[in-house]
Amino acid sequence: MLSDNVAVAVDRSVRFDHLGLYVYARREGRLFSVADPIVMREVQEADVGNTMRPTIILADEAGQSMIDELWRAGYRPTELPQADYVAGMKEQIAHLIRQNEKLLNHILRQEPLAMLQESRMTE
Repeated sequence: MLSDNVAVAVDRSVRFDHLGLYVYARREGRLFSVADPIVMREVQEADVGNTMRPTIILADEAGQSMIDELWRAGYRPTELPQADYVAGMKEQIAHLIRQNEKLLNHILRQEPLAMLQESRMTE
């Protein structure tokens, strides 16, 4: 079933204030299927319930992956129960700390080398 292999990627462009969702499926690591843009069709209001089908059906894992991708892109629920909000903020803070630790470690690895090079140049 195709929905079992579906993955979702998110592209958030702050500059253009939009969100891009890319839906694709993989088999053995190779890209083999991509979703086309959604095409809207007009129906009479009375027929909406009879003609409307899911736009996409995702397995639970793919649905969770989509939510994770949206989170990584910076999207958050408008409202969260207090406990979930606190847990979400703790996760966001931990993520920011990990990012900053990587940057700091990179800087610290580079800084001593630059200082050593500068001291040799002044000698």
